[in-house]
Amino acid sequence: MVSQLTRSGDDEQHGSTVLSDIAALQALSRRVHYGKFVAESKYRANPEEYQRLVEAGDAQGVMKLLTNEAVEEQVLRRAKIKAATYGREPLLASIPTIECSDTTSIVAAAAASAVVAAVEAMEKQHAGKTK
Repeated sequence: MVSQLTRSGDDEQHGSTVLSDIAALQALSRRVHYGKFVAESKYRANPEEYQRLVEAGDAQGVMKLLTNEAVEEQVLRRAKIKAATYGREPLLASIPTIECSDTTSIVAAAAASAVVAAVEAMEKQHAGKTK
């Protein structure tokens, strides 16, 4: 996915790149760990049904039981809003003052922007192949 989002070559910004990568990986790690705790909580609320699905080899059933469609839509909507807000090159005259000192949030928003753009590009590419 990265090769589809970036230009080939070396911009010699290795330090900045590493710091951004670390922040993005930390944000992803937090998200994965939160997801693990949510999944465990959902399992504990209905272990019999999960066990039945696992024993039947019904991975789609487990995912359906784990997934709250309304929450998924809300997360995607928020990611798209962040991508639209932070994922573009602002005009120099209209750069807003960033009052947030939490650089992780800023980097996470940029990462969300990149992910949403990549997903949308891949969806468009896939749609073009299926026509």
